[in-house]
Amino acid sequence: MKAVRVGYSKIFNASGCSLLGRDEILLRFNFSAINVEVYVGPNPRHMIASFTIGQEEPKDAKSIDHVSREQEYTTLSPENYPANLYTELVATQFIEVDDALASAFHSRNEVARDKILPKAEEGESSLITALDFVAGVLGLRLHKFLVSTPITEQRYAYRDNGTSYAISASLAFNCIATHDWDVSEGFRMPITKLQKQWTSEKAAEVLAWLLRAWAAKDPVLEFVSLFIPLECVIPRLAIAEKDTWNQKRSALLAIIENVEASQDSKELSKFLKELHPPQPSLASRFEKWATDVALPGWEQDVMAFKHFQKMRNSLVHAGNKHVKSLITVVADDVRTLENIAARYVSLALFGDANVYQIPRHTDRP
Repeated sequence: MKAVRVGYSKIFNASGCSLLGRDEILLRFNFSAINVEVYVGPNPRHMIASFTIGQEEPKDAKSIDHVSREQEYTTLSPENYPANLYTELVATQFIEVDDALASAFHSRNEVARDKILPKAEEGESSLITALDFVAGVLGLRLHKFLVSTPITEQRYAYRDNGTSYAISASLAFNCIATHDWDVSEGFRMPITKLQKQWTSEKAAEVLAWLLRAWAAKDPVLEFVSLFIPLECVIPRLAIAEKDTWNQKRSALLAIIENVEASQDSKELSKFLKELHPPQPSLASRFEKWATDVALPGWEQDVMAFKHFQKMRNSLVHAGNKHVKSLITVVADDVRTLENIAARYVSLALFGDANVYQIPRHTDRP
């Protein structure tokens, strides 16, 4: 077995920053088997991959002769790249591969290259964790401008002494069905009346979160932005068995007050007097609402909501970085949440669930 050095990078536009006293700087950090190098300067040490996006391809035979107004463009985003100053963070480590594969890779064999790069991807999460740590420290200790405008992320497999390398980069696409609006017979937009408990101002606050979600490019931002308007419209529930709860609290207070007065008993008595019955959980409130209104597929809605709330709590309250992979990999969760949010927000604000059609996944929450 031979060792091949592989790496992963995050490259930022450091707009708003400048270096005084020298043109560039290189910093190094070690994390056991992982090395992280930070370059700040005008000339990144790795090439930056870009992609050319062509015009939309017509699917309908009637549209073949239609001349598109869309223009071919190149991504990375031109407002971010090229830049006057870059922050380039590269994390590297060694992986073990067969001698023959390593030799072929170092000899620039394309088949070997295509086998090495996927192997490099297997240990990528540790490299990304190291990069996130260093990038966060740079932002906290120096300035956020160094790491607040991402350009791209890339992976590498290095040959020889590192002067030559294979590079891999990807371009994310959000593939959803297009919409054809048939207006051949004319169209009248029905006047949408709000439910009496809603004002247009309060409804606008809820709908603004849907707009944020529809415009979001990042799946985690889209997920959170969809959950917020849904949470805003879920009806509140009366506290269950409040009288019974108060009776039990009064009984405990009587027991404590009959004990010989002490500092502990006074503190316990004060604690109990200030204690309030627990509010119904968000999941139980949604389940009650969904059960009462009984929209088509409401059972799947309830199951999915519980699943999504756990994901949201992992993201917001625990800072679980793996939520992103759950959202992007598991059976189009974001689209399912979008379906639920759109229908129930419409139901709460306008009294119906007549919304655009989003493909539903009923085989799993």
